[in-house]
Amino acid sequence: MANSIRENKLFFYLGLWAGKATKLALKLANKKVPYYPGTIAGKVCPNIKHYLNKPKTIIAVTGTNGKSTTCKMLEDFLSSQGLKVINNNGFNTSPGIIAALMDSVTIFNRQNYDVAILETDELTSKRIFKDLKIDYLIITNLFRDSIEKNGTPEFMASRIKDAIQDNTKLIINGDDALTCTLANDKTVFFGIGDLDTDYKKPYNLMNDLVLCPKCNEPLKYSNIKYSHIGKYSCKCGYSRPTCKYEISEINFKKNYFILNNDKYDLNYNNIPNTYNALGVISLLQEMGYQYETINSKFKDIKILGTRFVSEEKDGKILTSILAKGQNPAAVSQTFETIGKDKNKKDVVLLMDDVTAKKNNTCEVEEWLYDSDFEFLDSKSINKVIIGGVRAKDFYVRMLMTNINPKKILMTYEEKEVVDLIDYEHIKEIVLVHDVFNNDLIKEIKTDIRKRWYE
Repeated sequence: MANSIRENKLFFYLGLWAGKATKLALKLANKKVPYYPGTIAGKVCPNIKHYLNKPKTIIAVTGTNGKSTTCKMLEDFLSSQGLKVINNNGFNTSPGIIAALMDSVTIFNRQNYDVAILETDELTSKRIFKDLKIDYLIITNLFRDSIEKNGTPEFMASRIKDAIQDNTKLIINGDDALTCTLANDKTVFFGIGDLDTDYKKPYNLMNDLVLCPKCNEPLKYSNIKYSHIGKYSCKCGYSRPTCKYEISEINFKKNYFILNNDKYDLNYNNIPNTYNALGVISLLQEMGYQYETINSKFKDIKILGTRFVSEEKDGKILTSILAKGQNPAAVSQTFETIGKDKNKKDVVLLMDDVTAKKNNTCEVEEWLYDSDFEFLDSKSINKVIIGGVRAKDFYVRMLMTNINPKKILMTYEEKEVVDLIDYEHIKEIVLVHDVFNNDLIKEIKTDIRKRWYE
């Protein structure tokens, strides 16, 4: 037994050093593959997480949408309190988790950080949580997402349920009937109360929760924030729980919301990010932080830069928004926000998934027709310009809306979209893009600046 322990320790240090050496090599080669050191370390020592010394507090965040934004908000706040925080920055499967935890220790496995914030893939959460003691787990929501990878929302819920540890405090979105099925006796719920802007019934093309997740009878909704998020009940008795943290008022024009009689400043203008902020505040209060401390820092916390970036020069606005393709709820929310904005604009869709360029056709049929492209039928939108190898698939979907076909332009060459923009008759250009093409968006924005500003 002693020899086995010594052998495991040996392979642990070999894995740790191999991972750190890989990170150094990537840095010298100017290659950005943050998860790859974790891949190498895991191959050398498959149970490396067991031996890595961990930060005192481990916070995990899982769910379909909002994970990265939630983690960044948490990191910004806790860092402002003088804590050393490690974050896996969106690389949410095992290699990314291992890489982050390795970054938190020295070459001799001495822990240097106070808190680990781990964005966690829903399907592999059980494997990720192995050998970790999760103190807090935020579950943001569960939606249909890339069916070929994730299956149904109910399947994702079952995988998360298997991963939840007995001593973990759960912070759950009480307005999502499916996430609430994951609650245990250490759960606190957050939610948004009745608002004047609520819908009386689901209005999106997609509704993942028509039936009660407990008895499969039809769910009844008394209000809807978006998709299936809202106040629900069933004749079997299953209904929205009492939320310990509940927003009673939101004013996007004056940039505040009221939570449990306290007024919080905000710097974003949509409901999904309000839920992200609410989940963060709920967790921070459970950790012992008070309203005054939270709000004094929270108003300065920005939404994750790759998700929403807007700049203005001489009255001209250039905005880029990440819409997370293959995810109808995220895409629909993005389109709804764009459609409601009153600035005269051209909208550029650059939403090809990384797999699209490999001639994978499955993902198109899975989500395009569940997404609400109809929100782009807005008087404020001058043109919709589509770019990428799947431009014609998007074009056909757009033709199924009531949008005037003359307003829809397309090109297979992504960089050619800048030639189709109507620079003279608009105030804003909105670029909608997928997770994997941030570098392309930077190039296109540079080209637009040259044509529009200069």
